[in-house]
Amino acid sequence: MPDQLIGARATFQDAAYRASAHRQYVRLIREARIDRDFGHWTPFLEVGVANSIPDTFVYRRPFASYGELGHFQAGVGYHVVNWLSAAASAFDVAPWGSQTTDSQVLGNGSGGSAGHGPPFLQGHQTTGGSSLAADNGFSAGLGLSLSKAIDLTIGYSRSTHYGLNTISFGIAVNMRAILRHSGL
Repeated sequence: MPDQLIGARATFQDAAYRASAHRQYVRLIREARIDRDFGHWTPFLEVGVANSIPDTFVYRRPFASYGELGHFQAGVGYHVVNWLSAAASAFDVAPWGSQTTDSQVLGNGSGGSAGHGPPFLQGHQTTGGSSLAADNGFSAGLGLSLSKAIDLTIGYSRSTHYGLNTISFGIAVNMRAILRHSGL
């Protein structure tokens, strides 16, 4: 069997519904990923366009955004052994046009910092130019496969634009593997 030259995935999240205190919003995301295995190494590139900044497992922003943008991520994964993998990447969010952010830190009607600090600390809702939702940074993570059905992950992300550090933990359960094993 010939080696696979390139892996690809496309994600379409048209109906990802998000409600905010001010409006009901349907998030539209078009995203593609390409990757290729080179032994234990898997470099990858993800590109997409959206009308809201997509959160990732490793980096959940303290605000919701509304406005057109492009998002990019490039990195590499490394399969240490069958049950352990590591990954690192850099990301960039490049918005254009008018942007609005709804803070998930400040409550509706809460006072902000009167123009100091990032927009999500200035007020519950902020509207401005494209720089309002611009972001970039890097992420790293480890994945541990306990079985064919259960994976544990830990990740770190740094937003250089906002000066945010995020540490995340996760458990992924593959229900198909569980149901196949139980004979259901």
